[in-house]
Amino acid sequence: MTRTTCLLLICGLSLGVSTLAIAQPAPVERQVIAAPKPSGPTKIERYAKVLTLDAAQTEAAKALYEAYQKDTAAASKKTHAAMKDAQGLMEDGDHKAFEERMAKTMREQSENSKKLTDTFLSDLRSILNPNQVERWSSLERMRRREQYLGGMMMMGSGVGGSSVDLILLIDKLGIPSDLRAKVDEQLAVYEVDIDRPLQDRQHIVDEEQRTMGAVQKFDGESFAKKQERDRKVDMAIREVNTKYVRQIGAALPEEWARKLTETYDARAYRGIYKESTIGRKMAAAQKLDSLSAEQKKSLEAMIAKYRREAKAANDSWAAAQKAAEDAGRSTGGGLMMGPGGKENIDPAFASARSARKDVDSAAREQLEKLLTPDQMAAIPEPQMMGGGAVGHRIAVLGDGMGGDVVIADDIEMPDDVEPGVGGAPVVIFRTVEVNNGSGHGQTQDPPRPAPRP
Repeated sequence: MTRTTCLLLICGLSLGVSTLAIAQPAPVERQVIAAPKPSGPTKIERYAKVLTLDAAQTEAAKALYEAYQKDTAAASKKTHAAMKDAQGLMEDGDHKAFEERMAKTMREQSENSKKLTDTFLSDLRSILNPNQVERWSSLERMRRREQYLGGMMMMGSGVGGSSVDLILLIDKLGIPSDLRAKVDEQLAVYEVDIDRPLQDRQHIVDEEQRTMGAVQKFDGESFAKKQERDRKVDMAIREVNTKYVRQIGAALPEEWARKLTETYDARAYRGIYKESTIGRKMAAAQKLDSLSAEQKKSLEAMIAKYRREAKAANDSWAAAQKAAEDAGRSTGGGLMMGPGGKENIDPAFASARSARKDVDSAAREQLEKLLTPDQMAAIPEPQMMGGGAVGHRIAVLGDGMGGDVVIADDIEMPDDVEPGVGGAPVVIFRTVEVNNGSGHGQTQDPPRPAPRP
């Protein structure tokens, strides 16, 4: 059997799964619980802080950024139109022509995006005074953290903590001003230390784009080497992050140190610690007008018990993931799980994940027993995505001879990610397997996509 894994990345486009003629699920008729909007300073406000811009300069920077966003939106619309034109090729089964069209579209988008970004940064630098120009390297480090940490949660091999920006996390933590001096001293060193592995990550991405372009192809051996190379960079990033969580925590009072650690863990292992669907449903159930006094009391006790059990299960799950990562064992994830499929996933990790799911299942059964069918139907349906932006992942699996299987799911976005200009980011994974008589092969994790500029 031969295997080729191809990747196409489209960012900031309003491209839904319908673009590939995938059947859409029936619309949810019940009320939907809205996800929280991104909070805190905007990107350009963070730039202004790093560069120490005054009020007039900040307004000028915002005007430049708004013009940049407008130009980017126009470019995204053009790319989106090209994407729709390619739809017929996929529907007709002409995968080769589809990939060629996509590669050309993405190459043009990448070149145009770089040109627009370079122009914006040049214009921004032109409004700085000499002292502020000296801070430009700090802005460049910040942009690398945005691109290779905050990003779209699709970077790296999934190592916990390899997509966390401690500076952004601590800024949102709300540490009192009288404690910030010691913290800022540590963060000034962290900014330089975390930039070293981020430059390695940038070099890898740039090299892959230079040599492969929009469509990246690997055989089994070269893909395994890539995975290990990427894992080493991710582990280096995690090592820096955990080091500074410990150091900064040691300089804080116990209450703030605990809050820092818990917030970091929740971000580092977001897929584990994110609020579950049943957790949000139970919280929403508390707002039902039809609850009796006895139901309210029982529901309050149920939620308290669930939170304790979920926290303990999450801690065990995160510890199992960290142990598996340290040993270089698979934790699966996404649509593709690598050679051996489910059998390749670390057993301790799989067991801890299963235990966490059991907690949710038990809570769901208890809620259904407590409430009437009408009350259950009246609970708003939680929104699947918890962040400020929504991503879609589409995989095409087959031998390229027609009858391929198309799978779609959502990509988890961090809360602080701003929605992409023009709509949701989309990733299309194209995996072709050719059977040589030895049986069906297993799909592999696709290569890491380049970040949005």
